[in-house]
Amino acid sequence: MAKGYRAKSTLADVIASEAVMLPATPTNHPDQSLVFNFFLFLAVFYHYTLKQLHNYDDLPLSPPEFCEPIKGKMKPCRREDLIAFQLTCFIPLTTLALLGLKNWLSTKKKPSSPTERIYGCRPSERLLLDITQAFQFWDLLMSILIPHHRTPIMLVHHALAFLVSYYASRYTTMLHYGVFFCAISELSSVPLCFMDLNNILGGYWKGWWVEAIKMSFVLFFFVFRVVLWMGKFTPRLFSDSIYCLELDTAVCRPGLAWHIKFFCAVCAVLGALQLYWMGLIINLALQEL
Repeated sequence: MAKGYRAKSTLADVIASEAVMLPATPTNHPDQSLVFNFFLFLAVFYHYTLKQLHNYDDLPLSPPEFCEPIKGKMKPCRREDLIAFQLTCFIPLTTLALLGLKNWLSTKKKPSSPTERIYGCRPSERLLLDITQAFQFWDLLMSILIPHHRTPIMLVHHALAFLVSYYASRYTTMLHYGVFFCAISELSSVPLCFMDLNNILGGYWKGWWVEAIKMSFVLFFFVFRVVLWMGKFTPRLFSDSIYCLELDTAVCRPGLAWHIKFFCAVCAVLGALQLYWMGLIINLALQEL
């Protein structure tokens, strides 16, 4: 054998030395009933909440920056749509964060090898990815319909998050990493959801506990979306992906090497967004000092 030549392992060779948790049906997860039902729940809840807010006369006015100009002047207004949106978002964000943490802190055996982390499958992991699909697709549609949320960055963010969760669940690839990137990281979005709601209501809630929620957002964002995202999970994702791409992937996931590359590319793009948002957070914090 020539010097420097590295024999390409097959999946059978890897299974002989690693406890790979391959599902009975590794590809084409067609059951989208949970995704559809959760999407339907979000849509119904949003419209029900919006209707109730329209009938609520004591709703605080939103600051001018949330309102459309009237005769060229910016005036406070009632933004029932934005309030209903934030109240609806709170449900999937909290669900993903809590279930993701439960999965992460579980005492059950954790994936211990690259092939387990890339190709492994647990029902709880797929559940989180299915919830993410429904939420991100709903959020994408709402961002298109509500001009205030219709920014290129958010549209790209929701579209990419939906695609990675859809492909991961459907083809049983990257479920382990999907739990962190799509669920656990949303822990920082829970206090942000409250902050956005309070801003829309013109700072209706005040006090030390509001400031504590703001601090928790900054802390959670830095820990989960910067330190762990960029410092731990992204490097390990790339390392595991390179390892698995060197295997005989046609045996494990026929024709799905592209998905590993796609997931890594999206992770890098979204990781760059986390750093961009962290920079904005720091800038706003300095302005308030």
